[in-house]
Amino acid sequence: KLSAGNAADVPELWVLRDDALTPGGTGILPVHLNSTGKMPVPPNSIAQLDTFVRDADDRLLQRLTFAVASDANGNRVVVLRTRPSKLAPPALPLENALGFKPFWKLPNLFLPAGKRLHPTLRRDAVRRLLADDPDQVVWLQPDGTGGFIPESVPDAAFRSLEDWVDYLIETNQEPLAAWIEATRFDFDQFICTDPGGPKPKPPVSEEEIVSKDEQATIAKPVVAKPSRGKPSAAVANAELAPPEAQPVSAWRIQREGLEAKFLGIVGPLDAPARQALWPKLATANAGEGSRAEAAICWLNALWIANDATRGIAIDSWAQAEYADLETSLNAKELDRRLGARKPSVEDLRMLVAGFLWLSQNPPAWLKERLPAIQKFFETHESSMPVRAVWLVAVQQATLADSDVLGLARVRDRLLLRLLEEGLRAERDLPLFLRYAGLKDSARLRIVRDKALELHQTARKWIEALPMNLPFVDLLFAFALAKLGEATTAKQLVEDARPILEKPIPEENATTSDVANDFFFPAFAYRIEQALLDKPHRGPFPAEILDKVKAIRAKVAEIQKERNASPAIKKPAGKGIVTNEPRGRMPAMNPYWESEAVIDRLRQESRVFEPNEVPNPYRTSMKPEDPREIDLLRMTDIAEPKELSDRIRRYYKQSLTNKSPKEWRCRVLHEGLPLAPRVGEQFALELLNLVPEALSADGIAIGNPPTLGEIAKVRGELIDRALVLAAQYGQVEFVQKIVNQFTGLIRLESDESRFAFINFAIGQCLRNLKKLGMPDQIDRLLTRVQAQVFPEGTVADLRERYAVKPESWLRVLQTLLHMAGGWLMIGQSARANEILDAARAELFAMGHSKLAATDITNLALAYIAALGHGPSESGIARIKEFFTIIPATRILSPWTGARTYSRQPLKVIEEVVHAVISDEFALGPVGRKWLDDDEYIVRNRIHADMYRLRVLASVEA
Repeated sequence: KLSAGNAADVPELWVLRDDALTPGGTGILPVHLNSTGKMPVPPNSIAQLDTFVRDADDRLLQRLTFAVASDANGNRVVVLRTRPSKLAPPALPLENALGFKPFWKLPNLFLPAGKRLHPTLRRDAVRRLLADDPDQVVWLQPDGTGGFIPESVPDAAFRSLEDWVDYLIETNQEPLAAWIEATRFDFDQFICTDPGGPKPKPPVSEEEIVSKDEQATIAKPVVAKPSRGKPSAAVANAELAPPEAQPVSAWRIQREGLEAKFLGIVGPLDAPARQALWPKLATANAGEGSRAEAAICWLNALWIANDATRGIAIDSWAQAEYADLETSLNAKELDRRLGARKPSVEDLRMLVAGFLWLSQNPPAWLKERLPAIQKFFETHESSMPVRAVWLVAVQQATLADSDVLGLARVRDRLLLRLLEEGLRAERDLPLFLRYAGLKDSARLRIVRDKALELHQTARKWIEALPMNLPFVDLLFAFALAKLGEATTAKQLVEDARPILEKPIPEENATTSDVANDFFFPAFAYRIEQALLDKPHRGPFPAEILDKVKAIRAKVAEIQKERNASPAIKKPAGKGIVTNEPRGRMPAMNPYWESEAVIDRLRQESRVFEPNEVPNPYRTSMKPEDPREIDLLRMTDIAEPKELSDRIRRYYKQSLTNKSPKEWRCRVLHEGLPLAPRVGEQFALELLNLVPEALSADGIAIGNPPTLGEIAKVRGELIDRALVLAAQYGQVEFVQKIVNQFTGLIRLESDESRFAFINFAIGQCLRNLKKLGMPDQIDRLLTRVQAQVFPEGTVADLRERYAVKPESWLRVLQTLLHMAGGWLMIGQSARANEILDAARAELFAMGHSKLAATDITNLALAYIAALGHGPSESGIARIKEFFTIIPATRILSPWTGARTYSRQPLKVIEEVVHAVISDEFALGPVGRKWLDDDEYIVRNRIHADMYRLRVLASVEA
C-alpha cells in the first residue's frame, strides 16, 4: 500500500495524462516516439507540455528529459524526468501533473511525492519485486484506493526536452499543416502617402543591441521596493527603478553578449574592464531567471566593489532575491530562516543576500541576533561559496565592534578549505568561465564519456584479480559522483554491494569477510559525500568507526582466550619441541589480520581517507626510542593547550637526544599539521623553527639503514611547512623555504638526493600553484633542473645511470614531477620529452626483473604528471599504459593480498584522481580561470584581515 510520507518530498519525475488511468490496466506503456497516426485535437498532456517548453528557460530544458507513451486504454502519457545533477531538482509549473520521487535512491523506481510504501520493506526486496530490470523506469501510479499500479517505460525512450519541437514536428505533421492553413489571413490594403516610401532603418548589430541593453540594465537595476531606511550615498545617487520588461530571450542575448565581451578582454581575471562587467552579468542572469548564476556574479561584483558601488550591488542583489524586502527581512522572518535545520542552497543564497542588505543600515534587533547568525553560517559554510562565507564574516566582525579573533577563525577555516579542495568550479565560478570554449552540456558529456570509458578499460585490465573489481567500481563511482553523474555512480555502488556487504560468518570467517564489512559502508560514505556536493574531508562517522573498534575488541578477546589456554607440545622438527597455546595464532586470526588490512588502505588511499594517515603497524611497532610512538599519538590530543605544551616539551627534549637536530625535525614533521588546532600564533612559532631544523647540518645522513626514512621526513617537512605558510599567507616564508629546498638538493649525496626531491617537490609544486605563484614554480623547476641535469638531454641522464637501475627509477620519478610542474604552467613541450622517456621505460619494464613496487611507483608518477596536462593526450597515454603493463606484473606479496591487491589498486586510484582533476574536467581554459580566481580570493582575505587588525588597533 501507499501511505502518507514526507510532505516536503521534492519530485524528480512527473507524469502528465490525458485521462485518469483505468484501474486494472496492465500498467505497461508501449512507447510511440515516431508515430504518424492522425491526431485531430492535441491531447491535454501534449498541449500542457508544449506551453511549458515555450516559456521555459533553455537551461531548465537541458536538465529535463521526456518520453511519450500510451497506456493499455490508449490514453496518451508524457513522462518528464530530471537529468542526474548536483543541483536541486527544479520546481515545474505543471497543472494536473503527478510528481514522483526516487525510492531509496534507486535510479529506476519512483514513488509519488509525499507517499511511502507500507509496510516497510528492504530496498533489495522492493527492487526485486518492482524494478528488477535496470533498463526500465518504473513509477507506482496510485489507484485511488491506497494501492498502486506499477507503470514503466524503457529508459532508452527518454530524450532531451530540447528535442520537444522536433518531436512535435515528427509526430504531428498533418495536424500542424491543418493548423497552419486555418490560421492564414490576408493583409488589409494600406496606402502610403509619402511618395518616397518609408525610409529603411540601417541594420543594428548584436553588439549595439547588447550595449543598449547594458546601459538600460545598469541605469535601472531590478528592484521590488525602495530600500528600507536611509540609503547609502551611492544608492541615493542611483536610480533604482525596475528595468523595462523584456522577454527571457532578450535577457539571454544580452547575457551571451556580455560573456563574449568578458572573454574577449585581454588581461588578467581582475582587469578593470572585466570587473566593470560583473554587475551587468548579474543583472542579465537575474532577468533570464538564473538566480544561482546571478548570485555568483553579484559576489564577484561585491568582491571588488568600493564604497561608492557596494551599496548599489547589495541592494540590487537583495531586490532580485526577495519580492518584498521589508516584509521578507523583518526579525520574525529572519528567526524563521535561521531555524531551518537543512536549508537548501537557495535558502543559503537568499540569507546571505538578506544579511548583507540588513547590515548596511542595521536595525536595533540585528546585533542581538549576531551569535545565532554566526552559528548558522558557520554550520553551513561548507555549502556556501568562499566569497559568500568571507563577505558575511567581515560584516559580522564589523557589527561586533571589529571582532578580529572571530574573523581570524573564519580566515583559518577558509584558507584550509582552499588548500584541501581549492575553489569549487560549480559553486565559485560562473558557468561561462567554467566551460569557456565549450558548451556546458558538451564538456560534461565529454568528461562523462571519458570516465565511463576508462572504467571499462580498468575493469578489463584488472579482471585477472577479481577481488579488486568491486573496489574499482567504488573508486569510479566516487569519480562519477564528483563529476555529477549521480545515476551511474549509485548503480556502481549497488553493483559492489552484494559482493562486499555480507554478514560475517560466525564460523570460519575470513579476513575478507571482516575487512569488507568496514570497506563497503566507508566507501559508500565517501561517495555519498561527493553526491551531496560536500567537502571530501573529515573522519568517518561514528557508526562506521565503531566497526573498527569492534574488530579490535574481538582481537583482544581472542588473544585473551589464547593466553588463558594451556600450552601443548608440538614438534618443530629435528627434535625441537615448541609450546603452542590452544586456539588460533595471531597470524591466523582474521580479525587481527583485517585490522592491518583496513589501516593499510586508510594509509594509502586518498579517496578512502583524505586526512588521516594511520600507521598499519603502529600497535606492534617497537622503535629504538619509545618517544617516537608518543609523536605518532599526538593526533589523539583534542585540547589545544595540552597539544601546544606537548609539542613544545618534545621539541626541548632534543637537548637530551643523541641526534638532537634529527629529533627536532621529527617533532616539527608531526607537529606542523596539528598547529592550526592551537591557533595562528602557535603555527607561526613552529614555522619559525623550520629553517633551523632544515639547515645543512640538520640531520646526519651517514646512517644507511635509515637513509630513505630521513629523506622522507625532511621532504615531507618542507611540504607541510609550505602548506601551513600558504594557509596564513606567509609569502616571504614560502620564498625562503623554496630557496632552502633548492640549496639542500645541492648538498645531498647521490644516494639520497632524488629520494629527497621526490618526497618534497610534488606537493611543493601543487601548493605554489594554489598560492597563485606560477613564476615561483618556473623558478623552482629551473633550479632543480640545473642540479639534476644541467646539460644534455634525458637520454644523456639515462646513460649516466645505466648501471644503477634503482637509482635511474628515482631520477625518472623526479623528472616526472618536473614534467607535471611544467604542464601546470603550460610548458607542454618541455614535459613531453620526459613523458616519452617514461613511456619507453614502462614498455621495457613490462618484461624486466624490477620489483613490482618500483614499477608501481614509476607508473604512479607518470599518471600523476598526465593529470596536470590536456585530457585528450592524457587519456590516450593512460589507456596505452593499461595495454603495456598487465595488472599481474605489479603484484606484491603482503598480508591482505586475499582481500585486495594493493599495487594495481593504487594505479587505478591515481587514474581516478587524474579524471576528476580540474585539468581534465574543466580543460586548460577553465582551469586557468579557477587558478586566477583563487589567487584573487586569497589576496582579498589577507587584505581584509590586515585592514581589520589595523582598525582594531587604532580604536584601542
